[in-house]
Amino acid sequence: MAIVPKTDEEVKRDFLESGDSFFRFHGGRDLPKIMEWLEKDVKKLNEVLKEASDSSTRLATSLNRLTLAAVIIAAIGLCIAGGNLILDIIQLANGA
Repeated sequence: MAIVPKTDEEVKRDFLESGDSFFRFHGGRDLPKIMEWLEKDVKKLNEVLKEASDSSTRLATSLNRLTLAAVIIAAIGLCIAGGNLILDIIQLANGA
């Protein structure tokens, strides 16, 4: 089953509904403590997002290097095959 990404409007609606239900449930009780928890959670989320971004950058760099190595190996293989073809043509021309 494929995961269908949410649209910006759906994400916004879900966020607002979650916030609305959260504050309705807590009804203003201990609001400073709740805000402190939210601030900590947002900081943790920012750290996780930064780590994910750094990890993604490292993965992209590794894949780019792997691709470059594959291109170099393929180019060497083409040069060898081209050289063999030229040698075969020379041998045929001399033997004919």
